[in-house]
Amino acid sequence: MKWFKWITIGLLLAIVGLFIYQNLPTFDSLTTFALDLYFQELSWSHHLYTVIGIAALLGFILGILLMLKPHVKTRRLLVAERQDKQQLREKQQEQETPRTTEKPQAPQESQEPSVPGGQAVSGKPD
Repeated sequence: MKWFKWITIGLLLAIVGLFIYQNLPTFDSLTTFALDLYFQELSWSHHLYTVIGIAALLGFILGILLMLKPHVKTRRLLVAERQDKQQLREKQQEQETPRTTEKPQAPQESQEPSVPGGQAVSGKPD
């Protein structure tokens, strides 16, 4: 399959090259342009290949810009949706774990009576 791809690309490039070679006199011809502004007439000439090249370059740039517009819009919507989900998660976590304003109680000592010797008296024999 890898060789098929390269052979197909080579054939397409050969066809494009053959087309350009056969039409070189046409592409090399000069094309005259004129612009009449009613107070001054401008005229200039270019080779046809430069006109086609400029048109192709402008078309590629315009096409890329038009394709990027929906992509940028989608990315912005995804970022906004991600932020909304994060805010909802934070709210859910706050509701699940309510905060208490009471101070935590200190651990209580055992209620066993103590003997004057400092040892605690318990009901268990030693």
